[in-house]
Amino acid sequence: VLVISLAMFLGGIKLPPIIGNAFDGVGGTLGPMSMLSIGMLLGERGILNIIKDKRAYLVCFLRVIICPLIVVLLVGLLGVEKLHPDGWNIMFIVVVSSGSSTAATVTQFAQMYGNDASHAGIINVMGVLMCIITMPLAVMVYQLLT
Repeated sequence: VLVISLAMFLGGIKLPPIIGNAFDGVGGTLGPMSMLSIGMLLGERGILNIIKDKRAYLVCFLRVIICPLIVVLLVGLLGVEKLHPDGWNIMFIVVVSSGSSTAATVTQFAQMYGNDASHAGIINVMGVLMCIITMPLAVMVYQLLT
């Protein structure tokens, strides 16, 4: 499927509208279905267990605070945004994406491969909530350093 999709993309081949619309409709359900799945997993865990999960705090701290801080400092101090005419925008995207939360697909992969999907869901939700505060801070520090 991947090879066929790549060949169609590179060859500029488009699907007939009826098939393309069907794929668009199915693709549009991905976000709501993953949220539903994460919600069910979190519901099984219980709010107290979620709040007490120290490892989830550590993972989120590393993911949404330490990673973007390292990237902001490296980009700001090394001046790599000056290497390309659109370098500032490119590095801005790198900084923002380095501080974003793990995607819901992490929870789905954990489910598919028999790992602790509810723990992955907790990390996902906590990361998203932390990003509300940390992402604007990372952007502010990036703007100050560049």
